[in-house]
Amino acid sequence: MPASEKRYVVAAVFFACFCFCEISQAMTAKEIVEKAQKSQFGESARAAVQIETFRGDKRVSQHSLWVMAQVEKDESVILLDFVEPEDSKGVRILCKIKPDQEPKGYMYLPATNETFPVDVQDPGTDIGGTGLAMADLRPLIPEKGETETLLKEEEVNGIPCYVIQISAPTSRDERIVWITKDRFDLTKLEQKTADGKIQRTMRVVEFFETKDGKRYPREEEITFPSKGTKIKVRQENAVFGIVIPEELTDPETFGSFKWQI
Repeated sequence: MPASEKRYVVAAVFFACFCFCEISQAMTAKEIVEKAQKSQFGESARAAVQIETFRGDKRVSQHSLWVMAQVEKDESVILLDFVEPEDSKGVRILCKIKPDQEPKGYMYLPATNETFPVDVQDPGTDIGGTGLAMADLRPLIPEKGETETLLKEEEVNGIPCYVIQISAPTSRDERIVWITKDRFDLTKLEQKTADGKIQRTMRVVEFFETKDGKRYPREEEITFPSKGTKIKVRQENAVFGIVIPEELTDPETFGSFKWQI
């Protein structure tokens, strides 16, 4: 065989091996979503959050609350503590998430000094009168038995993203999520009914970066097309690396425990 042909054969074999390695190392849709879940929950933190609800161009409500998240290997905890308006003040919601288990949720009402369980994955569970469900604040809360399918890759605001369909066994609805390829950030979401009608959308309007280079959403916009409702969620004054007191992670005590001095 002539030397020139040998070079072409070697090059072809090298290229085929390179492509095989790339394909074999490609992540599955499930692995991408798991990385995005870790990115979304990130590390333990506390932040002040503002939630504004609009119908058309009119703002119909505004809420202020503290959001705390404690991330551990065996269990993650999310706590919402409402500050304003007056009729929501003191309302608290606790969500406990363990691997391969359904999330557990609890709501505390200061008016009656009672705590009762809530389904944090039920879209009908309104968080403190904001019009949001827990899934809107943490849209990648895992559900047991979910299946993920990689649909394609495309850019969102110039950033390459994976586009993944997530289907849950308890519902015929599906979520389409856009996850950035560089840092596995959730940047966009659409939830559709079985007939393809869009129930809600979410997009990150603005990110911020921490001193150590980690990136988190600063502001998100959530829309409910059938209701003509738009909700803006913005977080400020985030503090990372915190430890949440045990009393705030216990369903028996999280409602009445005074964590602020």
